[in-house]
Amino acid sequence: MADYYIRTPDREESRGPFDSPQLLTLAEADQITENTLYYDETKEEWTPIALNKTLKSEIFPKRKKLTLKVGQTPEKKVFAEIDSALEEEEEEEEEEEEGLNVEAMLAAAEADTEETRYLKQQDKSFEKAAGLSSQGIGLMMLLSAVFFLMPHFSEVTKAFSNGSYSSLINYPFILVGLVDFVMAACLFLAVTEIYPLLRGRGMLTFGFGLYL
Repeated sequence: MADYYIRTPDREESRGPFDSPQLLTLAEADQITENTLYYDETKEEWTPIALNKTLKSEIFPKRKKLTLKVGQTPEKKVFAEIDSALEEEEEEEEEEEEGLNVEAMLAAAEADTEETRYLKQQDKSFEKAAGLSSQGIGLMMLLSAVFFLMPHFSEVTKAFSNGSYSSLINYPFILVGLVDFVMAACLFLAVTEIYPLLRGRGMLTFGFGLYL
């Protein structure tokens, strides 16, 4: 068994020789620490005990923490079991919260949160309302076209059969009816680019109504 000379880093005076059990006793009495220097004969220099893993494990062995239950009454035992159960529940809740946080992050990455679902539902409602309104306005424009074209149906068929389309200029209501028919077809086909012309057509009808 090797003998060691030791000294503190702030002093030149050494003590020893000590064997490993004696150094263990000094460590338990808090008279030496891992930073205490020992003389390494192979290197011929003073080295901290912490750098020698073998010596360190002999002098400062790792001890398991033991919980002593002295004079534990049945009531204390029950309270201890309750505390243990509460700690387990808290750990489970923390794990569930971590799982929920992970799910929330994945949902946010996939744009599938409550806010995005609400916005998607809102967009779907707007699209549905726009589709219904487009069909309704298209039906109104079709009825308007029929209203304007029916009184002049013979002139329209005559102009298309003879190819004399210029004669339709003499009948402004026929032109309006044809424009309404084209707009109705575009609305039924969901051509949204027709909406500016549709607003202009609405202003024309409103102005003509005020004139009459």
